[in-house]
Amino acid sequence: MQYQSSFLRFVSSASAEQLIQALQGRQYVQPHEALGVALGKVRDEMGICPAAIEQGTGLLHANTAQAIGRMRASELKQLARAIHRLWRQAMAPRPAPPTPV
Repeated sequence: MQYQSSFLRFVSSASAEQLIQALQGRQYVQPHEALGVALGKVRDEMGICPAAIEQGTGLLHANTAQAIGRMRASELKQLARAIHRLWRQAMAPRPAPPTPV
């Protein structure tokens, strides 16, 4: 799978708190940057699955065109935790289907 190595790197080195810190850092340093652009840069830095970001923003109805500086800290934390949870769920090993005897 394309993201298998990224998943192992993400799970071993990145927690939801690190994702929150990365987004809050972007919010502080580049407050006028669009949320979608900021998420794309964090995705590239941390190796996050693009589908998890898309699902997380859709789930929370986050406007990716909105400036990241306009988001409240609680919104960023909720978004980061949702993305982290969806990423782990998407890449978790699936049990093999039982074979008929």
